[in-house]
Amino acid sequence: MVRTDLGRRWPRIQVAAMHALSISARRGAEPVASLATAEHLERGAYYNRFTPARSSPASYDRSLADRLWYVTETLRGPFDRYGR
Repeated sequence: MVRTDLGRRWPRIQVAAMHALSISARRGAEPVASLATAEHLERGAYYNRFTPARSSPASYDRSLADRLWYVTETLRGPFDRYGR
């Protein structure tokens, strides 16, 4: 969990607990910035911070992906060729 200012109006005890359990925004952004600018990464690969990893089993379920696409287009309308 990344430390932000979103809970600034929470009770102090909650803010202190969240602060103790979270990482700084800078540390949270490091993998994103590093992977976004890295060369020679596999397209579509999944990373757990800096480490290549397998995503959840559901992410490999083609029928589930097709269903999600169908429901999404049903709710919002078809995507154009640019994904909008």
